[in-house]
Amino acid sequence: MNFVFPSVELVDEKDNFKRIEKAARVCYQSDDKISEDSAFPFFQRMVKRGHTSTLEHSVVFVRTHTPEACMKLKEILSSYEEDTGYPHYIRHSLWDENDTNLYFPVDKEFEGEEFPLGRCVGSEYLFSGNIRAWRKICEKYPGESILYDTFFDHPAFNDIFSKYHEELYGLRRKFDPVYKKEDIEIVDSIPDDFYDADKHNIITLKIIGDRGVIDEFARHRSCGISIESTRYCSYTDSGVTFVFPWWYEKLHDDPKYATAAGDFGNRCYDTEAAYQDWMNKFKVPQMARGNLTLWVKSQGAFTATVQQWRDILKLRDSAAAHPDAQRIAKMIEKVLVEKAGIEDIWGVKNNE
Repeated sequence: MNFVFPSVELVDEKDNFKRIEKAARVCYQSDDKISEDSAFPFFQRMVKRGHTSTLEHSVVFVRTHTPEACMKLKEILSSYEEDTGYPHYIRHSLWDENDTNLYFPVDKEFEGEEFPLGRCVGSEYLFSGNIRAWRKICEKYPGESILYDTFFDHPAFNDIFSKYHEELYGLRRKFDPVYKKEDIEIVDSIPDDFYDADKHNIITLKIIGDRGVIDEFARHRSCGISIESTRYCSYTDSGVTFVFPWWYEKLHDDPKYATAAGDFGNRCYDTEAAYQDWMNKFKVPQMARGNLTLWVKSQGAFTATVQQWRDILKLRDSAAAHPDAQRIAKMIEKVLVEKAGIEDIWGVKNNE
């Protein structure tokens, strides 16, 4: 039986595949299997097994340089929502906030004929979304030239287009792209002084708390979320770990807390004993986990934009929030400021 305090850790990793692996292995508590070259094979296994929620711990920036590319991509995103009934989860911003020029582009795929794409304000745009979101769109419309030409050479998407075009044309690579880099391209990052950076840049945190409070943070579904799996993880050898609750530090302030501490220890002991008994009998974690209480330690990896982290903090650090949620929210704020370098944590400059 083990006891820990809540904690928050920044996942300081820019490479998408490595970030995905570091976040997703929280589910299996298998950080010891991470190596220098394990990230991409891990990504491929997640795709093959359909565990694509783990791909949300990533971001792919796409910059359109022409109104034609911008409006074509917007048209596809709109079609995705209409055709599937699901949001596309792709964010976009005008690249230059002062560019108010109007354009009326036509579809590039129909030479000699004009198919209007609508009115475009500004010539260049930034689009961003996680790999799972982009893959969903590419899987839905693999025949769209703008998607093929933009994503084919990226290792996170190549399998989609290779399979589609091999089945359709017997070719691994189509020639004569319609959209070239002067029209649209994937970029590694955005400028530090980009006016809308907080809407697009992501931050991944590993959070340790009890199961109840981690589930509260998991309610923020706009984030990429991976949670320690009690179905998969066995605590037979290491013992069950519990998290000290918020009132544990107030033992000297009120006699009731001292009484609660004794009951807390006894309940944890009983929980550990019941869990180990079931593991000895049945040896199946997903059966034994029914004995675990909400005080059990749970680790979660959460990926969100800076803007989304602000929304989370406003809710979880409010007076109405659970004391343990408030405690973790204050830790998150400290890590975002001191480790991630977010100076304007509350969005004061942007009047958020």
